Amino acid sequence: MDILFKSKWMEKCIRRALEKPEGTISKEEISKIKYAKTGGDFSGSIIFELSTSIPPEPFVAFDGGDEWAVCLHSSTTLGEKYKLGDYIKTNHGFYIHHRNIDEWEYAYSGEASKAWNTFEKNIVKNNAYEDYTKEENLSLCSSLIATEDLALLSGLSVLRLYEMEIESVEWFNFFKELKVLELAETHIKKDADNAEAFSRLKQVTIWWD
Repeated sequence: MDILFKSKWMEKCIRRALEKPEGTISKEEISKIKYAKTGGDFSGSIIFELSTSIPPEPFVAFDGGDEWAVCLHSSTTLGEKYKLGDYIKTNHGFYIHHRNIDEWEYAYSGEASKAWNTFEKNIVKNNAYEDYTKEENLSLCSSLIATEDLALLSGLSVLRLYEMEIESVEWFNFFKELKVLELAETHIKKDADNAEAFSRLKQVTIWWD
């Protein structure tokens, strides 16, 4: 069954990542996308980054501050390794504090930096501000990200959401292969106390400025 997109801008970005400017896109093709970062960039722009390359494990990003140094890197799933009630604190999301000094050292290591730099070269980066400035229609940016379209990316291993609002934790069930979830200034309207929904993941991080 061919995929239909709600957001034409998101479809354009996905086609860039898949190197398929025309024609129908199948579920098999879109499942090749393994990494996505989307939402606001804290300066008024809308971003959508995609990659068909496999993200490194453990996942440590170097495109922001030092947030990932406090991220949990689990060798198993969170549900298998930790008692979630002791390690997950609910506050419109989930914040898992770092507990392992060896993993903390890895986050600052040259090995982690090299892994990220190599992976970042394979990321297709899109910016709605640049796309729409010429059309003088920046008001469209606030409605460009369709969660229905994001849910089509069923093969994601890493999902990073910035300045977004998600209806429910149940939405994350669309991503059966997800291992890493990052929520930056992202709110969950319903079921925000359902920590078990993320117990199958290896890394969950949330940042609040």
